[in-house]
Amino acid sequence: MKKDRTFSAAFFYSIGIFALFLAGFLMLVLFGARSYRAAAETQESASRFRALTSYLSASAAGSGGAYKDTWEGGDLLVIPDGDSGYGLLVFRTDEGLSEQYCQLSGAPDPAAARVIAETAAFSVSQPSPRLLAVQTDAGTVFLPVWAARRE
Repeated sequence: MKKDRTFSAAFFYSIGIFALFLAGFLMLVLFGARSYRAAAETQESASRFRALTSYLSASAAGSGGAYKDTWEGGDLLVIPDGDSGYGLLVFRTDEGLSEQYCQLSGAPDPAAARVIAETAAFSVSQPSPRLLAVQTDAGTVFLPVWAARRE
């Protein structure tokens, strides 16, 4: 009889150790999953920032620069298409950051615009006569001012 009690105490001790290791393993898995999710979200945010800033920089560089304007919805980034009177208007709508290729003399039409990025913030400032700062919630990109609009 005494032998059975020793066996059952060792059995429960082994199960307790196993449960302790299992709990530790599960905690490590949960911690690793949380860390991986945070790293993936950071990488995705950085990718969105690079894509948006690269797109704006390439568009402005291809046309010789950009300039700031305003409309009823807020700031407007204008990227002219040479001297054709047409250009790319970049502005904030309810859906996000939108662009529209149209005549520069008209106001932007959000219904005809294409969403290029999801962003809650968009502002354009001119920190120097030759430089524009475009700020979104992804970050800030600096663009050259269109030569015809330099002060």
